[in-house]
This record gives sequence, C-alpha cells and structure tokens, in this order.
Amino acid sequence: MTSDFRTLSPQQQALLERWLPGARVAADHSWGQVQTTVLEVLHAGTRILVTRYLPGRLVLGSDHEDDPATYRQAGELLALFHGQASGTACWSYRLGIESFEAQGHRMIAEALAAE
Repeated sequence: MTSDFRTLSPQQQALLERWLPGARVAADHSWGQVQTTVLEVLHAGTRILVTRYLPGRLVLGSDHEDDPATYRQAGELLALFHGQASGTACWSYRLGIESFEAQGHRMIAEALAAE
C-alpha cells in the first residue's frame, strides 16, 4: 500500500486530504482508457472507492426523503446505468471494439445529463 496520489492534480490531492485526511492508496483501479482516476483508498480502517465529486445535496433529511418518486428516479437511472450502458462499455472494452465502447460511455453520459 502507498500514499501515492501522483495521478491526481495538486487541487485534487488537497481536496482528498480535506475529505479523507491521512488516506492511503490501496489500489488504483483506473482503466487507462479514459481520463478518469479510480482509487481505492484506506481511511480510518475503511476501504473507500474514490472516483470524483458530484455536486448536489443528499436526499437524507430533505423534503424529498420520503417521496417515492425520488427512489423511482434513482432506480431508473441505476438500471439504465448498470444495464445497457455499462454492459455495452464493458463488453466492448473486453473485445477491443473501441466504437462500441465509446457508445457505451456516451449512453452513460446522456443518462446522467438527462437527470
């Protein structure tokens, strides 16, 4: 295990230190196919997967916490994300079919943008 965060920009390193002080890299799960870093870090005895920060607010404690529509929307997005889009991207990556892999990544981006 290492505390090596060289794949992160100085700004990202500072943010990670603020979020998870003293965290150490357990593994780098980045694909190397896209400009995304996925780190498994160890912090306070817990392994955490760090991908990126998405702005927003948690539903917990909000007016939407008990609204069934909130969870339907989340479920629909997850089903789309984990089903068709990620399946296309992963399957194509393994077979080395770059055009289909790119299509899978576009599908994921479109699903997230639509929300």
